[in-house]
Amino acid sequence: MLTSLFAVQAKVGGAFSERYWRWLSAIPRTGGRIPVLIVGDAPWPGRRRRAVVVMELGDFRDLHGDDAA
Repeated sequence: MLTSLFAVQAKVGGAFSERYWRWLSAIPRTGGRIPVLIVGDAPWPGRRRRAVVVMELGDFRDLHGDDAA
């Protein structure tokens, strides 16, 4: 699915990360701010670091509209 800024693809399955959900849920919603979690790795030398951004789907929809995902 395309939004004005993102090409969105949703995956649902048995690999849902409870750890990521717990970390995201622990970020306070203060001052109208939306919790966003960035998770990265620390690879060995010569490997490029990777990172992903995690946010609640409802928050993403609030920002980009119901057709976003």
